[in-house]
Amino acid sequence: MEYSVTIDLKEGSGESTDNSNVCLVEKIWASKILNWNAVSKIIQSVWKTREEIFVSPWLDNVFFFRFRNVEDRQRVLKEAP
Repeated sequence: MEYSVTIDLKEGSGESTDNSNVCLVEKIWASKILNWNAVSKIIQSVWKTREEIFVSPWLDNVFFFRFRNVEDRQRVLKEAP
């Protein structure tokens, strides 16, 4: 079953460029808090992107993923679990 939630993100200081085409925010539903380093390794092996993905932990199993290229992100959104 697919479940999605919209998260309202606050606008920053305006000093950064628009990277929305290479970023994702994902919530992993789990009964315990996950180790972000383990999540990073598993995601990179499962998604099989051409280039490295940078993973940052947020709160309660919410992770920020930054891709190096748009094609990897688009493929993940379309095909990956």
